[in-house]
Amino acid sequence: MFKLDERYLKNLEEFLDKKIQLRERENKIEIYADAEIQFILRKKSENSYVFQTIERGQILIEYEYNNLSEENMKRILAINLKGLFGESVDYSKAVNFKNISLKDLEKSMNDLVGREYYSINHAEVLRINLEQLENGGFDIYLLLSDGERINLAENIHSFSRFYNEAVTLKEDLNRVTIYQEIFNDKLVNSEIEEILFKGIN
Repeated sequence: MFKLDERYLKNLEEFLDKKIQLRERENKIEIYADAEIQFILRKKSENSYVFQTIERGQILIEYEYNNLSEENMKRILAINLKGLFGESVDYSKAVNFKNISLKDLEKSMNDLVGREYYSINHAEVLRINLEQLENGGFDIYLLLSDGERINLAENIHSFSRFYNEAVTLKEDLNRVTIYQEIFNDKLVNSEIEEILFKGIN
């Protein structure tokens, strides 16, 4: 049976900064946000899981995770719930990047996001990379430590998406940092990448 132990649940409530209501069934955990919204994590097989967000009986979001250890699935569950229970990411400043020049882009990104979350025309691991194309457009991608490139947008001509992706990465990594502190679970880059970017179908 797939269960969450008492220590994990205590840490989870501290991480989410709220009491949680849940029901554990055979290979399934149901977590209730309120009377209308619930989250379900179901173990399909040894290393396969399904995570669902359900509102009023309708599935809004469904992710399937394959080739994933139970330990990493519990990490992903906590970090997913932090995003779902927490405040939404603020993308309101993206409008400032619609018509900005490449020359002014770096200063604005430094001021509003931080240099450690992005790179321009120089591929860096675990950052949102912007690469200029010969036709004047830009590709946006995330580079993982094993060399895998996750393409996020191709041939764009506005930098709003670049800003949004960098802000999302910043928030995701911040949640991972808080998770490590509360759960006393030190993660290396490859583990962080698996939690945030891999294993989802």
